[in-house]
Amino acid sequence: MRPHSTITSEFIALESRLKQYLMRFLVRRQDIEDVVQDTFLKAYESEKKQVITSPKSYLFKIAKNIALNELSKKANQLMDYMGDMEELNVIDNRLYGERELEVRQRLVAFNKAIEALPPQCQRVFIMRKIFGFSHKEIAQRLNITVKTVEKHLTKGLARCQAALQSDDDREQGDDTLTEMEKPAGRNMALRRGTDE
Repeated sequence: MRPHSTITSEFIALESRLKQYLMRFLVRRQDIEDVVQDTFLKAYESEKKQVITSPKSYLFKIAKNIALNELSKKANQLMDYMGDMEELNVIDNRLYGERELEVRQRLVAFNKAIEALPPQCQRVFIMRKIFGFSHKEIAQRLNITVKTVEKHLTKGLARCQAALQSDDDREQGDDTLTEMEKPAGRNMALRRGTDE
């Protein structure tokens, strides 16, 4: 008969610390509870197939991976949220054709920009912009300073704006030739102005 599971006893000893650790990544208590439960189940199933030499590290690693996946799902929920608003007729249905497509493309680009943020910056950005936590609440939950929260938000906004601008520039790629010609024409006008 197999001895008592190492993962089970380690999980029981670490459960409250795992929950505290997950507060760095997740906001809602229910999400944290779900991730803790999933962590145990995955680790327990893995232990059946292999010997886990460092159960404590293993549990924290699994918890982090699941939490980061949840965080990515939260970013993807922005798109779902916009879809729900449309179904409830919150979005003006007079947006037709190109305008509607443009709005959708910008939302997709914004979502991709959030997904591309570094993990800690992404956490801060989502906690502030999606869940509405104050800077102080975010700092407490992630165990960082309010100044660091502000830096992450500034960085996140800058990267999202740059991504959206880059997306706009790609869409206007057809006008690149005329845009390249404009500076030359302006320089000619400036030279004429100095010569006169």
